[in-house]
Amino acid sequence: MTILNLHIEQRRVLIASNTEATLINGNVGTMSKLFPIPHANAVVVGRGLVHFIFQVFMDCCLRGVDFDGTVKAFPQIAAARLVDLHAEIKKARVDVPTNLYIVLVGWSTARQEMVPQLAI
Repeated sequence: MTILNLHIEQRRVLIASNTEATLINGNVGTMSKLFPIPHANAVVVGRGLVHFIFQVFMDCCLRGVDFDGTVKAFPQIAAARLVDLHAEIKKARVDVPTNLYIVLVGWSTARQEMVPQLAI
């Protein structure tokens, strides 16, 4: 299970995560589970299948908007990717854990502070 710690202050966020990751085929590897979105002043980070975290990250990147715009769509993005993930797991006939936790953290211009948005 991923170790994920977030320390959130008004103007900064400290994120710590280990690098052990479970892949969609059930294999375990070493990789980042922290994905920055520079144009949105945000980071997507999570626990669980790195495939899922990465898919959510890509959808957030493709929005091409700031953090406040991305955070509005974040729950729907995560929910859609979760449906896709379960379909892929069923199709691949693999038994992988689906304990997921995904967070979008970033600078909210509207609120003038760092904001965490939990989706799952």
